[in-house]
Amino acid sequence: MDDRSHCKKKCNGIGWGPNCKNECNCAPGAVSCDSTKGCVCQIGYNGAHCENDVDECADNPCDKQLEYCKNIPGSFLCKCHQGYSKISSKCTSKLNNMINFYELLYDV
Repeated sequence: MDDRSHCKKKCNGIGWGPNCKNECNCAPGAVSCDSTKGCVCQIGYNGAHCENDVDECADNPCDKQLEYCKNIPGSFLCKCHQGYSKISSKCTSKLNNMINFYELLYDV
């Protein structure tokens, strides 16, 4: 019997496929278990059970000159290289930041 509506009711998200024979057994990277496809991954994860964290840093999403990429579960962060700090979502030289602050402070 391959009655998908029966499968949904019978398995309640813990099985999938014909007669719900396949166990979902999804990893934390999954958002749900579909009665026909199995584990449905959230963005940033892949694999049959959503067990693999995608390395978004492999696509070089950050400005290499000023930032480095840090892969985190399900996402990534662009962090400033040493000697730089993030201001308004841009990495700028800490020395330039001090000079700009001095100029503002003393109206130079």
